[in-house]
Amino acid sequence: MIVLLRAAASEKVGNGHLIRCINLAIQLRKLQVSCKFLCYNQETQVKKTLRKSQLEYITLDGEETSFSEAEKNPNGEFKFYDSQAIADFERHVEKIKPDLLIIDDYNIDITYESIFRPHVGRLMVIDDLANRKHDCDILLDQNLFREQYERYQNLIPSHCITLYGPLFALLAEEYSTSRKSAVIRSGAPKNILICFGGHDPYNLSEKILRGLLSISTECLNIHLAISSSNKNISSINAATEGAENVRIHFDLPSLQGLISTADLAFGATGITTWERCCLGLPSAIITFADNHVELAETLHELGFVFLIGHYPSVDDAYLRDRLEYLLHKLDIRTCSEKCFGLVDGLGAETVALILTLGKRTTLDIRDVTPKDESYTYSISNDCVTRKYSLNKGFISREEHTRWFMKTLKNKNILYYIISASNRLTIGQVRFENTLGKWRIHFSLANYARALGFGLKMLELAMERFYQEIGFATIFAEVVSGNTKSKKLLERLNFKVIEDGDTITLKRNGEEYEN
Repeated sequence: MIVLLRAAASEKVGNGHLIRCINLAIQLRKLQVSCKFLCYNQETQVKKTLRKSQLEYITLDGEETSFSEAEKNPNGEFKFYDSQAIADFERHVEKIKPDLLIIDDYNIDITYESIFRPHVGRLMVIDDLANRKHDCDILLDQNLFREQYERYQNLIPSHCITLYGPLFALLAEEYSTSRKSAVIRSGAPKNILICFGGHDPYNLSEKILRGLLSISTECLNIHLAISSSNKNISSINAATEGAENVRIHFDLPSLQGLISTADLAFGATGITTWERCCLGLPSAIITFADNHVELAETLHELGFVFLIGHYPSVDDAYLRDRLEYLLHKLDIRTCSEKCFGLVDGLGAETVALILTLGKRTTLDIRDVTPKDESYTYSISNDCVTRKYSLNKGFISREEHTRWFMKTLKNKNILYYIISASNRLTIGQVRFENTLGKWRIHFSLANYARALGFGLKMLELAMERFYQEIGFATIFAEVVSGNTKSKKLLERLNFKVIEDGDTITLKRNGEEYEN
């Protein structure tokens, strides 16, 4: 399998797009997948970063304009590259003919994707703006929004597989490893981490630093992570003069060490948000990109982060008030527990496994465990699952958690998880005994539907059910428009016994026995 990747990276955009694609490429490489990046001449730092990760790249001719310039286009058309750049891009894609082209670049939309389409097996887009149309087979948005499944309506093809939410956050492998020894924070914070990206274009690091030092903070240990190319180093050094409890870290290859030992972090949104959550570190956020405000507000409302505000509106007096609150009144333990439960750090591995799924992949079955709560929540709110559920409303995390924990304790319910090669969860099957009648409920991850795993999943689950219960009769209910589930059940010898808005099917146990 050959994968080509294009990830934007610059002082304005930052390195988040590149880093998450590198994390994904490293996991794909473990699965014997060949990965190559497409870079432009001026992206010298990008090439240096790729070489450090021992990843191959191809240098393209031409130049690209900045995303900030493109946002001002009154026609809403995303034409960012000069003709030479796009022609060279297409030439390499056509020459290599990759099985998969991955694009993580705000500068690219359906205009260019349709040009690349004839030369690739599949096309995947990594995005979080939901502001332009895509011609893609897979869309990944690792962020969390209340209206997650509505954001891309009319922007992607109907067949597109969608991977939404922090379960798919593309973090470096060290975070899932460090998570095993991570602790839930509690009490007054003592170790503070400040990081607004290496370049920190609005110098928010110094703003937070001066705010903390203006308060009586002798008991705090403050760690500031920036790039050696940061334009504000002189003023930051001046701010820390005489402050023995402040340490500045330059050009760290990873924040994992500082995140692991900190009690409270100050930063922006982006990939570091999920790194902090993965290790249970409570964080206070100041946004400086307009397209990050909605995400930050959602995370704040759900209690995963504390939003100080958007940078133009955060003056010194307001900031001081918020810092006093964060240091002395914030419920650190609750914040730590919440964010720790949001991200497992395995997103890059999970996505790599999804991308390499095939019809020959073997399936396994096991009993559900408390660790499956996040996955079952994610699949429960999948747009197709909700569309064909008897209850079509969005399910809140709190509501799902209560239901899930109650279900685990119910002895009249058999609940199974189906996985691919014992690693990637692809579906869930539940048998409920109500008044002596067994009913089957099931859902399949959207990335597994197109591969015909539904039949295999139900066959495994029914075999396990009959082994545990005996050859009991099973009932199923499907919404009338859900023809795929109806046909799937009929292939397993379920018979329609009642038709209408809700179709009831029945399968006699003795038929399975015979």
